[in-house]
Amino acid sequence: ENSNRAGSSSEQDLLDRCMLLSQPDERCSCISKEFVYDQGIQLPPTVTDSAVITAALIFNSALAHHLMAKNTGSNCLEVFNKAKLLYEVAYNDPDTNGNVLFQFVVINNIAVIDRTIGNLSRSNQYFRHLVSLLMLLVDQGCTRRLQCVKGFLVNLPTAIKTAPAA
Repeated sequence: ENSNRAGSSSEQDLLDRCMLLSQPDERCSCISKEFVYDQGIQLPPTVTDSAVITAALIFNSALAHHLMAKNTGSNCLEVFNKAKLLYEVAYNDPDTNGNVLFQFVVINNIAVIDRTIGNLSRSNQYFRHLVSLLMLLVDQGCTRRLQCVKGFLVNLPTAIKTAPAA
């Protein structure tokens, strides 16, 4: 029995809290043509939960591949695909379910990769999902956690930004 499991009610959002510790709000205002959450997850020495450590390592590996492909600029489809696969592995880990910030940034980064490699339909689906998630979190008063991803709005296709309200 491991009382530090990410799935337990008291530690369910440990990954998110680690992300916020390494992200001072003033560093989270990147606005450009594209928003990629580009900060690795730094774990304090007190974190011993193997599920959290594993998710952070997979995310950091995905991010390293993503940034390498983005900054290489030539023939990097294979590296983008590897980054996307690693993000998907991290996202599908059931131990990350209570970590809304983590899931948000993973989906955002996957959507950016899909758009970059030309999969616009899939990218738009991810961005629509993020808008829905954002609206839900704002409605629930969970905006503090989303300060570090506020730049994601620049990623939204014009069709999503200007869609009529339902």
